[in-house]
Amino acid sequence: MGDLLEAKFKIIQDRDCPLYDEGDEFTLSGLALQPPTGKATCLFLAKEITGILIEKMDAESSGDKEATQKDKKEFNCSGCTGLIKFSYVDESKFYTPQMRMMAAAETRKQTRETGALVSMVNSFSFFQTLEEDSLKDILSCLQMKDFKAGEIVLHKGQAGRNLMFIVSGRVAVADDEDITLAILGRGEIFGEMSLFSGNPVCASIKCVDPVKILMLSGKDLSHILIKYPFLQMAFTRLLVQRLCETNVTQAEKMSQAFSGLLMELPPSELFQMLNENVKSGVVELDLSKGKAQVAFSEGEIVRVQYMDLSGAEAFNEIIKEQKGRFRFSASLSLEEMGAPPIASFMKLLMDGLRKIDEENEEKDD
Repeated sequence: MGDLLEAKFKIIQDRDCPLYDEGDEFTLSGLALQPPTGKATCLFLAKEITGILIEKMDAESSGDKEATQKDKKEFNCSGCTGLIKFSYVDESKFYTPQMRMMAAAETRKQTRETGALVSMVNSFSFFQTLEEDSLKDILSCLQMKDFKAGEIVLHKGQAGRNLMFIVSGRVAVADDEDITLAILGRGEIFGEMSLFSGNPVCASIKCVDPVKILMLSGKDLSHILIKYPFLQMAFTRLLVQRLCETNVTQAEKMSQAFSGLLMELPPSELFQMLNENVKSGVVELDLSKGKAQVAFSEGEIVRVQYMDLSGAEAFNEIIKEQKGRFRFSASLSLEEMGAPPIASFMKLLMDGLRKIDEENEEKDD
């Protein structure tokens, strides 16, 4: 087919459009709509442009001069979180019946794709209270991204910038030691805690299978929550649910085993936590001068070993450490389970902290 359908449109006015800016241009060549460089295609705008050209072609091919004379030069998009006005730069040309049929087929395809996306988005509980028109509105803010099996979606410590919806596949929530804490699948959401708190991501997200994810930026989420206030309740429920799940997970970890870095949880705070929760088990530490062990029985310390030291002396040296790793295991020998404490926990802690203060004062002098 030698004849092509060609046209160019330019945005002449922008009112908070989430994707495009005034001056951006779109080129239609054949049936391929090229968006501005580096920007995604808005399905709704693509559908509107295709519809405009089909209407123009039908009017001209039918010889409807009145319709042609009234042909508009400027158009408004249907609107989502913002509005734009666009106009022709180059008039469409080289119409043929075959091109009209192909353009109509493309419009039907885009309509089916839009409908499929609406159904998919509606499957997420977060959006189930929205009407179809509102869902179509929100679609322009979502970006689909594919990830390979084994690929990292988020690294622990990164700033959270997107709310993410799993469309297909599974991801693993992993800790520093690459131990899987949870598996998330289709229909589940992640990334909300970092967006809400402003803190870095607290766990890495790794793809178990090839995964498709819909991404919603924090900025667009704010606009959507403002435009649809009743979604704020759904988002609040999501946050509360995640906090409850986190608390349950932490409780389960506390009852069995957990590990971490001393720079995040210093020895004094770690030992206080075990004392307050009346835990029994052994803390193993990798410190600057070697390995150490602290055994707890119902929250009280019954054994401490570090270097060639033991008891209170070893305890005092351990709480000075600010770097290293620790691991708590809820296993204790029968002998130590019934052993008397080496001293009252609070006395041990206060004496140790006092010695640290005294040493710091001597250094300052």
